[in-house]
Amino acid sequence: MTPPPIDTIAPLIVVLVLAALLERLVSWLQPRLLTALAADPDPYKRTTVAVHHASPPGVLALLAGDPDRVVRHGVAGNPNTPPGNLTGLAVDPDPRVRRGAAANLNTPAAVLTVLAVDPDCWVRRLTAANQAAPPGTLTRLAVDPDPDVRMWAAKNPSCPPLNAAQSAAAGLVAD
Repeated sequence: MTPPPIDTIAPLIVVLVLAALLERLVSWLQPRLLTALAADPDPYKRTTVAVHHASPPGVLALLAGDPDRVVRHGVAGNPNTPPGNLTGLAVDPDPRVRRGAAANLNTPAAVLTVLAVDPDCWVRRLTAANQAAPPGTLTRLAVDPDPDVRMWAAKNPSCPPLNAAQSAAAGLVAD
């Protein structure tokens, strides 16, 4: 079998080389672009950076102190946000920001324990659903006054087995 003529393979080689160069350019350019957009006065652009999966932790750390609550909420829910910033966002005055921290799997266990007693029921519900929540915190949430909090805690795979009274309180067994 004879190899194909070079004029048939040359365009493919050019395309492959260009694709490799483009990929390297994007990987070099993306963090720089996200960093520039994080400083933009437009809160929509900063929010886009806050929720972007490739935002560098340093950029998210800066946006954690943003005056716009929607930006802070985006940072709180981003898995790249440093744990120290999640700790600060967990005590944000806006419950929507605290909800983002409660749902983030990278929020430190001690912070999730604090969020488990938050006055906002949605913060407690999201904490109860978070598989990173410590077992003791989930056990306490399984007897929360809010029935949805109890249900999410009991259904969390990280929750230790509940006794019959806790299961009934969570609505998992018939009364």
